[in-house]
Amino acid sequence: MDDIASIEAQFGDIGKGRRPSPPRPITLDIDDALLQPATHGGCSNSPLSGGSWARHDPMALNERVNKHTTFLNQLGQLCVESKVRYCENETCMRNRTEMDSVAPLCEWKAFREWALTTTSCQASYSEHDKRARTYTHLRTACCMTHWVLLGRKHDGRPVSPQLRGRNGRLHKVDLMGVCEVIYWTLTIQSFLGMGAVFEGRWEPNLLPQHIFFPAVVKAAETASEQGLCPNRVWSLAMASERQQLDLHPLMEAIRKHGSFRHAGHEHCTAGFCHFTTIDSTRMQQLHKCADARTCAKKHFDSRLLAESFNRDGSTTWSLSGGADTPLPAGRPYVAISHVWSDGTGVGVGEKDRVNHCLWESFSGICADLGAEGIWWDTISIPMERETRRKAIKAMNENYKNAEYVLVHDQYLLDFEWADDGSPCLAMVLSPWFTRGWTALELYMSKRVKVLYKGQQPGVSVVKDLDDDILAKDPARSTRAHWIASSLIRKLRKELTNVSDILVTLQPRSTSKSPDRIIIAGLLAGLKDHNFQLPVGETTKAIITHLGRIRPPSLMHGHVTMTTSDGFSWCPPMILDMPTDAAGDLESGSFYNEVVTLQVDALGRVQGDWDYRLLTRGDAEEGKLLPFGTHWSVVMKIKLALQKWRNCILLGVREPGEKDEPVLLVATVAKESAGREVVDCRYVGSVHDRHPRNVGKDRRERSMMFKRLHGFACIRIGGEEGRPDADAREVLGMDECELNGDDEEGGGGDADHDDGEKEDDGDDKHNETADSDADSDDDDYNSIVDSDPDEEFGPRRPRSFLRTLQHAS
Repeated sequence: MDDIASIEAQFGDIGKGRRPSPPRPITLDIDDALLQPATHGGCSNSPLSGGSWARHDPMALNERVNKHTTFLNQLGQLCVESKVRYCENETCMRNRTEMDSVAPLCEWKAFREWALTTTSCQASYSEHDKRARTYTHLRTACCMTHWVLLGRKHDGRPVSPQLRGRNGRLHKVDLMGVCEVIYWTLTIQSFLGMGAVFEGRWEPNLLPQHIFFPAVVKAAETASEQGLCPNRVWSLAMASERQQLDLHPLMEAIRKHGSFRHAGHEHCTAGFCHFTTIDSTRMQQLHKCADARTCAKKHFDSRLLAESFNRDGSTTWSLSGGADTPLPAGRPYVAISHVWSDGTGVGVGEKDRVNHCLWESFSGICADLGAEGIWWDTISIPMERETRRKAIKAMNENYKNAEYVLVHDQYLLDFEWADDGSPCLAMVLSPWFTRGWTALELYMSKRVKVLYKGQQPGVSVVKDLDDDILAKDPARSTRAHWIASSLIRKLRKELTNVSDILVTLQPRSTSKSPDRIIIAGLLAGLKDHNFQLPVGETTKAIITHLGRIRPPSLMHGHVTMTTSDGFSWCPPMILDMPTDAAGDLESGSFYNEVVTLQVDALGRVQGDWDYRLLTRGDAEEGKLLPFGTHWSVVMKIKLALQKWRNCILLGVREPGEKDEPVLLVATVAKESAGREVVDCRYVGSVHDRHPRNVGKDRRERSMMFKRLHGFACIRIGGEEGRPDADAREVLGMDECELNGDDEEGGGGDADHDDGEKEDDGDDKHNETADSDADSDDDDYNSIVDSDPDEEFGPRRPRSFLRTLQHAS
């Protein structure tokens, strides 16, 4: 099916068999309604009307919305063209009221009203009615709001805060609020399994800095005013999907609540928390009674525990009977997940004794939960050396097999329970959530109970993580509640690639540094692995066991464990690789399929990459800067650039995005058995500082972009002693097409920041645009058009096109 036929099939016969002229732009004043009048009887947005949209295809979007206007006018025209109506249906109004209380605030009230109406009517559909095209139309309209934003980013067009009204009026709108409403609608679509974003995420750098910077600064100030540990706050942000962008809704919720202070963290910084250095083994054990002086110690015979472990593998203590006896394997028990710095570990006391009041508190809660036993590492690890070693190795299984895992954290016990989402936010800000071992315990658990402060003095309440604490639906939860819930859910999902391990552990600390690699191995599911081996061997075992990794995790600046072949791209310590957090929007997307790399047993990493050929100008001093500082890393990159024709850049960014590193590799050979695979030698990560295409017109930049950029299946670490080879020859690039680029020192992805201003949408301009529609470059065609003969404009990397092919 050709492009025009596809558009007509999805959006109605808008072109009568030919590509229509671009629509005229519209002017909108800030108070203009974006919704059409309501109809009587039932939901106003359920009747089928002509031209309903069937799928979020950005090429078709451009047939509905004029590109020669501001971002806000473009967004407003999309809303008007969607023909969504006001709705007075009782069910829809009830949904709207619930959503209105949690949806992000926005200065452009008409747009927020459009988003609320669209999502509230969508929520009113029954499962059967969701098959209707009208339901898809509402979903598509929401998803298209993101395409407007994404398209401007990829095409290098400005995202200005101005809304052009009638009679030349200009309205300035806070773009952060508008973008937050767009993201809110996307999370709802993704939650419904609609695959709202092909790329699977809302990248932290999607928005221009001028949009989010004031909100992030305000969020950091709020964190300081509320007495939060800055290290804990920023670690939380870096683990979330949008990173610094998620600070804004999190801190707004904290400011309103005002009960999250971290006592004693006044000297912590964004990069370091002083509490991570506390030796928890030197803590006095906690008392739950009123008078610690009269509290006796309860003894647990470690010999009985060792006998039980050697007999049936159980190190759980029974709750029943006067005698303290181990519980036979297979009986229901509760495992305690706690923070030793609270005094719930052994501390400075005897290893086989605990405070009687502490035992009574834990055992009473476990009994109330219907358990017959308790597993608590303070008393459930045998003393005998060999038995202890085996028991520690199997420790995570005790959390996996528990009926419940009970979370005890004094910070949460000082936080009063409320049914408003705040306890979930407290949980991700607690010391318990920052520790490496507790992350493993949460990952292994089936059902989790959490202790909070009750309304009665001295009385705690037990709440279920899934039933009581986590948000159920982004449409009916505050953004802060949903973000916190997503962070917790990430720790409970199956870890399928190396990058998931990194996201889990890098923001977390352990009392002993070697514990981090052990936890990484246990999270990866390593069994019978000897963690006494060198760290590099454990890193290899984790990577080959999982066999998958995301490309950004290769963008490190460290010395690698080998200089060639397998694992030549990997540092000895797995946690030295960068994180790449999965996002809320990955549900139903093709993200994992497209950009996850495969790692084989030999340590060769293979997958699809966007690449760019190097030019002579790239080899000049200061143009490609090493990401690392170690001299061996710098030297390796400088030597490779001496033979720049053998090199390519992988993971090239969009125009103007030069803050993230890209990967420099040297091409070796191409294998064509089955799918073509290009073998490359790992060189290192670099910052691309080469100012390309200065002074070139748009057509020339576009042609140069096409000549130097490509998409290929790349394998790193399989050179097997073969020398580097000319990248143009290996990749089969036409030398005639490249003639001139090498001498000029130009090339690379088109830099669109050439002073091009937004069109003002006046009649004269649009008459020109209308008459030149067939030849003029198209914002969204330039994003997705895979036609090699396309004349104008930058094009979205081919990995994106591959995603669209999957979607089709």
